Amino acid sequence: MIPYGRLIAAARVLAGWSQTELSQASGVSERTVQRLEKGDPGASIGTVATLLKSLERRGVVLAGSDGRIRGGVQILKETEVDRELEAEIARGISATKNSST
Repeated sequence: MIPYGRLIAAARVLAGWSQTELSQASGVSERTVQRLEKGDPGASIGTVATLLKSLERRGVVLAGSDGRIRGGVQILKETEVDRELEAEIARGISATKNSST
């Protein structure tokens, strides 16, 4: 059985979202997101699909280039999160250079 809760948690973190942000983006209650990520098997496949679609819109998908889920996550494409992270890293590098001079 595929551990959807763990995969969704990993995908959410990779997307740079909190549980609250995933909840807001998907329309699934935060409590349901929390329970699913903890391994509660009670979530419907529809709920899982809704969460996965929200994560995909963010640029993160479950791994498997042939459409089969293989138990991992990957970045689908460059996302706003990537650009923000790159800018943050660049600011940090710049600040480090300026403080050492």
